Amino acid sequence: MQKEEVLKGTGPGGGSRRDSEAPQKDSSPEPEPEVSESDSEEDEATKEERRKRRLMREVKMLHTKLTRLKDKEKVAKKEREGLKDAMKKAQVALKDEKKKYRGLQKEVDKMAKLMKDVDVDEDEEKEEEEDAEEEESEEESEEESETESESEEDSESESEAEDATDEKKKANLEPRVKRHEGLLAALKKGNYLHQANVDRLKDEVIKQREASEILQRDLDSVLSELG
Repeated sequence: MQKEEVLKGTGPGGGSRRDSEAPQKDSSPEPEPEVSESDSEEDEATKEERRKRRLMREVKMLHTKLTRLKDKEKVAKKEREGLKDAMKKAQVALKDEKKKYRGLQKEVDKMAKLMKDVDVDEDEEKEEEEDAEEEESEEESEEESETESESEEDSESESEAEDATDEKKKANLEPRVKRHEGLLAALKKGNYLHQANVDRLKDEVIKQREASEILQRDLDSVLSELG
């Protein structure tokens, strides 16, 4: 019987060779890597350095944007000056054409006897009202320009100190950039309106000149008949 147990590997001292050769698993947990205090401080320092670099880039971008806005404002203001000059010239030209038209109209009325003195007085009164409206429009544009100039002076009075921190520089630059964006938008809108007024005045000058030419032909025709 013992011989059989030994052969089967079940008797005393006859444990299975496979059991003895089976690897033994270690059930103990692996130790977690320890984070030293120096590593933690290094991570914080790295984060702070990145934050500072990012802040420096933002300040630089704001400076660049502010400079570009100011350059565009200068161009827009120069354009506005040109539009104002063009408007004044168009107003003078229109006034001259109206004056010429009135003179021709009086000559035609006298020669043809088609108009009463009352009608002539009404025409003169209407023209004075039109001239007053043109002068009022010019004054409004000048007041608008003065208001924009004051806005720019207010924004420039808040310039930043050279020794200020990047946080303070950013806090100073952001509202200034927004103000100049608004100012540039107002200048562009104003220039668009001024250009529209210039175009309108030029069209009126052309129409008035054509009307004067028609009257001149009528006057020449009347004079030819009388002669």
